[in-house]
Amino acid sequence: NGTVRQRDAVGPAQEPLHTTARLGGDEFVVLLDGLRDSEDVHSIAQRLIDTLSRPYLIDSVEVHISASIGVVAGIHAAAEANALLQDASLAMQEAKRAGGGRHVLFTPSIKDIATRRGALELELRRALEQDELFVVYQPIVEIATGRVRKAEALIRWQHPERGHVSPTEFIPIAEETGLILPMGDWITRTAVGFARHLQQRLGDTVQISINHSPLQLRNRNGDYPGVVELLRKLDAPGSLVAVEITEGMLVEADEPALDCLYAMRDAGVQVALDDFGTGYSSLSYLKKFDIDYLKIDQSFVRGLSRDSSE
Repeated sequence: NGTVRQRDAVGPAQEPLHTTARLGGDEFVVLLDGLRDSEDVHSIAQRLIDTLSRPYLIDSVEVHISASIGVVAGIHAAAEANALLQDASLAMQEAKRAGGGRHVLFTPSIKDIATRRGALELELRRALEQDELFVVYQPIVEIATGRVRKAEALIRWQHPERGHVSPTEFIPIAEETGLILPMGDWITRTAVGFARHLQQRLGDTVQISINHSPLQLRNRNGDYPGVVELLRKLDAPGSLVAVEITEGMLVEADEPALDCLYAMRDAGVQVALDDFGTGYSSLSYLKKFDIDYLKIDQSFVRGLSRDSSE
């Protein structure tokens, strides 16, 4: 704890002493003094990441960690420490969003993006409260019969001032802020209600598929039950819905996520693997988790013709 002053192990030996401090939790700050140019900063940041990514042995168990680094240059003596830390934090968040295990140099545009994201988060919270969100259903046709047997629930946002807001804008914010939990709860309830309506009207089951994020699979928030618990509360059979997850979620599933997947299987909720072929494409995972459907990424079928040999 506190500040440790040491000769920088990743910088030139002739450089001045640098400062390393722990801010709290898993956040640290490194103050580099007297560097020649920005290339030194990038080199040191990458060497820190490479060093930290080496495996550690703890009680004979190999452990891997990674680091995301935000870099900011204080070019003026008057630069305030708090302002520099805030900018470095924004750059670090961008590094995490880009997949982690990398470093990002702060630029003014990063602060502009963060400001817009913050405003969009507040508006998204209001949208949930004021029913600005709605669900559309994309039909899934059975080729053999030409009948619509399934449909995918897709969330949409009609902002009173911005107009249509793309899901690619607000879904990542919902996942980062935890808003995906109340949003997912609402989508599931809406989809189950629509499936029941179709069943009564058509006399047959039209299964509705809903997308699940990693946070929903790992959810232990009692205010927003998982899909199995929600179906039980609504007294609805598992056959009414299917849950779509990505390949990455399946491969990286931890114990809470696995428990959720097994519970869905036991409750008769089918699981579909979305965008199959863009990630790991491991057939062993399909067998292990009893995946019911594969949604092949369009990059594999775009331009496919009847006589195509590819």
